[in-house]
Amino acid sequence: MKLFFVFATIFAIAAVVSTSPTPTTNAKRMAAGLPPLPPTRRFNGARAAPSVSPVPRGV
Repeated sequence: MKLFFVFATIFAIAAVVSTSPTPTTNAKRMAAGLPPLPPTRRFNGARAAPSVSPVPRGV
């Protein structure tokens, strides 16, 4: 009986992991008749702070 519950638990975990949403490419979305996703913003556009130490030029 314990063995049944062990296999049932492993099967349930495998079923949950296999149905997790995976990101699709825009090519796969278009092939399925869906519109492409908007571009992802990977930064906020803020500039980096200037360096405190001077950078030697032409040395």
